[in-house]
Amino acid sequence: MTAGVMHQLNTASIFQEKDDTDNIPNQQDVVSIDYKTGAKFEGKVTNYKRVGSGIFTWPNGCKYEGQYSDNFRQGKGKQTWSDGTIYTGEFLNDLRHGEGKIIWSNGESYEGIFFKDRRHGKGTYRWPDGSVYTGTFYMDQKEGYGTFTFSDGNIFQGLYKEDEREGPGVITYGNGQQDAGLWMAEKMIKFCSPITSAFTIKSHQELEYNEEEKYIFIDLAEKDYPQVPIDHILNPLSPMDYAPVTDLSQRVESLYSETLDYRSLAVNRKAFDSEFFKTFNGVLDIEGKIRAWNGTPRMMQLQKHAHRHSLGQSTVDFDVDAVLKMDRRKFQDKGPIELQSEELITAAMSGDTRKVELLLASGKVHPDVSDCSGHTALIGATVNWHLDVINILLNHGANVNKLNDEGCSAFSAGIIFYYPIEGFIYNIAEKAMKPVQEVQSVKRENQPKSILTNTRERRASKLNQINRIRSQSTVSVPNNLDPASDGEISIKSSSRKISFGNQLSETQNLEQTDVADREDEDGDSAYGEDADDIGEANGEDVDDIGEALAEQNPECNNSFEDFDSNQSIRNYQIEVSEDLIERCATQLSQNELIINRENSNLAEDKARKLAIQINVNERMKETLDLLLRRGADPNASSVPMPALFFAIKSADVDMVRQLLMKGANPNTRLSKEQGGLCPLHIACAIPGDEGVEITELLLDALADPDARAAEDDSFLNKTLEDEWSKDPISFESRQLLGGRTALHIACARDDNYKNASRVIRLLLDHKANTTLICNGYSPLALAIASGNDLAIDELLSYGADPSLPLTHGVGSALCVANNPEFEHRRTIQARLQLVDKLIKAGADLLAPIAIGPKRIIGTAVDYAYYMFSQDRRIAHMPYHALTPAERDTYNARKRLLAHVGDIMRVKAVEREKQRIADEEKVGVRSQSASTNFVYIGAGAKLPPGVKSRSAALVGQGQVKFEASALDGEGTESPTRSGIKAWGNVNAKQLSNSTHSHSKMPMRKPLFKYCYECGRSVGVRLVACTRCKEVYYCSKACKIKAWNARHKEECIRVGGRSRSPSPKHRTDSPTSTTIANKGKQTAASNKILVPVKGLSKSAESQRRLAKHKFRTGSPPNYEYVFIDNYSHN
Repeated sequence: MTAGVMHQLNTASIFQEKDDTDNIPNQQDVVSIDYKTGAKFEGKVTNYKRVGSGIFTWPNGCKYEGQYSDNFRQGKGKQTWSDGTIYTGEFLNDLRHGEGKIIWSNGESYEGIFFKDRRHGKGTYRWPDGSVYTGTFYMDQKEGYGTFTFSDGNIFQGLYKEDEREGPGVITYGNGQQDAGLWMAEKMIKFCSPITSAFTIKSHQELEYNEEEKYIFIDLAEKDYPQVPIDHILNPLSPMDYAPVTDLSQRVESLYSETLDYRSLAVNRKAFDSEFFKTFNGVLDIEGKIRAWNGTPRMMQLQKHAHRHSLGQSTVDFDVDAVLKMDRRKFQDKGPIELQSEELITAAMSGDTRKVELLLASGKVHPDVSDCSGHTALIGATVNWHLDVINILLNHGANVNKLNDEGCSAFSAGIIFYYPIEGFIYNIAEKAMKPVQEVQSVKRENQPKSILTNTRERRASKLNQINRIRSQSTVSVPNNLDPASDGEISIKSSSRKISFGNQLSETQNLEQTDVADREDEDGDSAYGEDADDIGEANGEDVDDIGEALAEQNPECNNSFEDFDSNQSIRNYQIEVSEDLIERCATQLSQNELIINRENSNLAEDKARKLAIQINVNERMKETLDLLLRRGADPNASSVPMPALFFAIKSADVDMVRQLLMKGANPNTRLSKEQGGLCPLHIACAIPGDEGVEITELLLDALADPDARAAEDDSFLNKTLEDEWSKDPISFESRQLLGGRTALHIACARDDNYKNASRVIRLLLDHKANTTLICNGYSPLALAIASGNDLAIDELLSYGADPSLPLTHGVGSALCVANNPEFEHRRTIQARLQLVDKLIKAGADLLAPIAIGPKRIIGTAVDYAYYMFSQDRRIAHMPYHALTPAERDTYNARKRLLAHVGDIMRVKAVEREKQRIADEEKVGVRSQSASTNFVYIGAGAKLPPGVKSRSAALVGQGQVKFEASALDGEGTESPTRSGIKAWGNVNAKQLSNSTHSHSKMPMRKPLFKYCYECGRSVGVRLVACTRCKEVYYCSKACKIKAWNARHKEECIRVGGRSRSPSPKHRTDSPTSTTIANKGKQTAASNKILVPVKGLSKSAESQRRLAKHKFRTGSPPNYEYVFIDNYSHN
């Protein structure tokens, strides 16, 4: 019912011209003024302004009688329009303001509060037919709680907005019935009763659904702006075209705001709101947040509107909270609107297109009406795959994206049935997902009530079902089957229950006749005769054959109507190929007689059951395609997860492409409980070519390749957590730490290295960051750990840093390559090649790595030795006690350690050479730590006149001392002052070089490590007793290094040997080794050589004690402690 037109007032000043004002007398007496326009005023005038009481008549017949102030109508008065409309009440500033009553010429009237010339506040509006509305108004429109009494006596009490019902309300009929629920656009949008067999996500317990996590909250402080016209969407306004702010001056408001449409942004809504709510008691919370009943945007606006007017609930007689809580018990019997709304939903679920059309055409039922749980007719038609009903609902304006109270849209509900959980492909991205083998081992007791799986699962399901029903397939269809049996078709097998939609109907238990083929040793069948004998009965009637079979096999005593071909197949030993069964079922799925639900008897044949499955699957796909064509938003619902995840988990490339083309968000996320994964995370973990194709589709749709999943314990090394948990994390590393990225997941795959490397290449082509770290692992480290050498090559070719410091006890990429935990991924030769590849790519073997419980700083070599020692059986068990397999493991690990030790020495020497070269560039020369020996392995130069080792051998340039006398055995005893040259070195040159050499700064090694194995921590390093520039961790390493290389690098340049050797024998690396043991040495005085490193062994302690006992004082040695934990 429409309200009468509100007549706007025109001020008298618009008729005043300059000549008219000149004729107005300046006095306070009652005067009569005639205007040239035809207007007339009778009343008081002061200073050319109307004051006091007066009568103003317009030329068109409109008339005002009442009070004036400062030339404006102000106070009580009466305004009469030419059409007979009369207003009697208060005025302010020439506007109706305050209490008043207006009667229109058409018989409609309003009596109540006016505010700035608008009906605003409490009032009563009457129509000529006897209808009455009593309630509140907001800017000339019904808004807030009110009571509308119809001319027929029916009464509606509820909430209004913009002249329409919007919110909780109840219609009470003359017969006592009531329609209670939520209303929108004058129609019921939600009633308080439930619909039986309605779709609900709670019935799908196999899906992860946390109701609290899906809560949506409404921000009460957010302003609701009016909807912009469609032409503004097609032709967007420029920034300069938008309306200004509303805090204008009072004069501008009076000129421009009051006569504007209520939806205008220029309207000062604060003033109207303040006037509207001042009559209600209590304080309304308008700044906080409230939980939404329903996530549909239109329903959220309705809820916000209901909260806005919650203080006015006391003005109506019904229980508003009961309606909001969907409690129907406090109301009378259901009225016609509720009953028709229920009929609409049930008719849509059953596919009754005629009834749906009639109910919608009547105009009394809203196409989006729902039950108390939000279940709509569109959702019911979708999950039952009624395409015609869906089209009818959408043609009548149903919202294709309307959600139920759980947050499911019609499209998301259909997706749940189309992609059941057993059809999901196993992937490593979802940690809670079990591998296929584990899933198959679990009993399927809580399977989703759907027959749909993805393409692979459907194919597998078909084949498995064929194997199960091979002994029960029919070869003929009886002619006397009753095609008119009622009821839904429901199929129940030994492993899963299958039903159409979510309609649960009574099912017929299929006979489990898994009878094995029984044959005697001579080939006779279990029925007492050969199969060929049965086949000879071709001339007999079919009935006789059936009776004969029943007599021979009591289990098969069915009537002819129940005769099934599986008996013939078993008896005749007919082998039907799986491909033939599947092709047959595909053809049968196109036959309406086969797949018609009414012909339930035909479904007894299991081949036909497979045909029904195929047909239903095709209808499901057609339904989803229809919804997408009619505007379904893939992002509308995220319950239980966005539709895009269902398609990706099922590896359905075509559906993923279709969803992305319809605007599916490629950067949406799962909940934190589900890992906070993005679609790209799962796509990168899908095995097979489908994963590669889906990854490419997502990246082309602008998916973020560096999106991080929620932080969890993925890849975390929990074995040594007590050790690495003490490590401080630098600021740079903190910036790189976070959850898994798609690149992390792809690099961690070990199912198909080739496909994984293709995915990695796609990610790198789209600028994926290779330096991000998840629980200490970079993508390169994960590729090494998973054994994917193709991925390593891709990462290195795109510039991945092999020297990136890794946290959480991982160390570096080289540490991962040397970790025995991942040695099963490669052969020993492949591991050696991997280390070489990383070194060639720039991996820093000398980078500091925290090792052990005390977190001592070492290198990747030390890390490798430390991890080697963690396997106590392999590392500490005597070699002869190991098994052959353990010996192979031991040998492989030792070979790897020796390899990295050699690389360590090469890299350290290169760094020493670089230092010497840099010093020479600036004119700085350093001398060896030893005055008599020079280590030339790092590039140090010999003193002038001294040749290399090959020219300094005995008899070929070796420095010797002259003998001052012969000892008792005729051995020459050299003196300190008597130096003579052998070969090309004379005594003068050597003396001068030694003098100048003493003025140079002492050269210290940049890095202290064992010159043989490469270890720098966890061992005690002792300097070479000759050159003092290289170190050894043990005597074994010392001898190995001496024989392998150091004897060619450690050159004597002065002094004499403490242990003379036979002719042509090279010097020994161990100074305490005496060739002529027991004989008198050639040296008359002992030369004390300073030794770096203080031995703590029992032998050293014994020697110190013995020397102190003899002399009374410790030996005059210079003991220097070597810091093995620093790098300089």
